[in-house]
Amino acid sequence: MKTIAIHQPNFLPWRGYFQKIQQADIFVFLDDVQISLGSRKCVTNRVSMVRESTQKWLTMPIIRAEKISDVRLTNKQEPFEKIRNWYRKAPYFKMVIPVLKQIFAYEINYLADFNINAITILCQHLGINTPMLRSSTLGINSQKQDRILDIVSALGGDRYLSGTGAAIYQDEKAFKERDIALEYISHNLSPYPQPNCVTFIPGLSIIDLLMNCGLPPEHL
Repeated sequence: MKTIAIHQPNFLPWRGYFQKIQQADIFVFLDDVQISLGSRKCVTNRVSMVRESTQKWLTMPIIRAEKISDVRLTNKQEPFEKIRNWYRKAPYFKMVIPVLKQIFAYEINYLADFNINAITILCQHLGINTPMLRSSTLGINSQKQDRILDIVSALGGDRYLSGTGAAIYQDEKAFKERDIALEYISHNLSPYPQPNCVTFIPGLSIIDLLMNCGLPPEHL
């Protein structure tokens, strides 16, 4: 079977995002859809990290736009400096900070481009070689679930790897009618050392894992 995974290009996403890329035959960045700024669940320009043993949001400053591909950056240096300050005492800071310097040095003014470049660089260091492309290059204009189905079909896929959060609104019958198997990813994410944290904090940016466990980590 040919497995396709699709996801919006998130900002320095959590390790489950990279597991999803790793388990797909082709990964598609959904870069030409509306951005849900203002939503508590929006992670297109923000991600959770740790500051002084407390979970904090790290936000990339932007100029709002309707589509992800049109969102512009205003100050890339601000989040970089925060990461450097928050993790300066992390065990693998000296190993990871050059990778972050490479990511934040990317000369681009658009959020989607920045996020995709960052994810691509991180995949290289994680040993993930899954082919990746943008939905905007496929010329598909259908909406919502139909867009997902059309993308999978256009890439010759017969299995769609979905996040579990989508189960509440996806129509499994529609996938069957298109001969596409619908599979929900099962993340096997064990806790890892987080110095100075009283209890393990899950769901943080992949950067937290790398700062505390090295690059590449023993377990993604």
